[in-house]
Amino acid sequence: MSFTEDCDRFGNQLARLIDAGIPVKEAAAAIGLPRQRCYAILRAIDRPAGRSRGPAGTADRALIVSVYNETGSINRAAKASKVAHSVARRILVDEGLVGREKISPKGKLEAKRRCLELIAAGWSARRAAREVGVNECQGTLGSPCGRSVHLPTRGQLISLCAVS
Repeated sequence: MSFTEDCDRFGNQLARLIDAGIPVKEAAAAIGLPRQRCYAILRAIDRPAGRSRGPAGTADRALIVSVYNETGSINRAAKASKVAHSVARRILVDEGLVGREKISPKGKLEAKRRCLELIAAGWSARRAAREVGVNECQGTLGSPCGRSVHLPTRGQLISLCAVS
């Protein structure tokens, strides 16, 4: 049987069962059709099952700006207006309160530079990492994207210096 025939034959019956408060799973069993087929029929006859999500959240620019001015936090401004962080940030950029550039990782570049200087001075990678205050167990320096940037070993550092 074709889909259009299923819609004609079962559409009204399925809609009445759903309007009566019967779940689609049980209505599908009563009619004798697969559950997904019943959902497809309901969509086809403009009677989607379930509650709608409601209108998409509209960003309240004034609320976002005022909360950001009070707290200095984009996250709090976004939560107050019930929008995503990216939406709140975009509004704050448009208002000129936040810069367009990405937020730079604080202290990471300086820590990596200092760690490499210590290794070049003869320190072990682990000791240099401990001195700078980064992950000493692996001798790595965490990058802002969540990956580990491995510090070069002494041999790698010597070969790098010899090349340049």
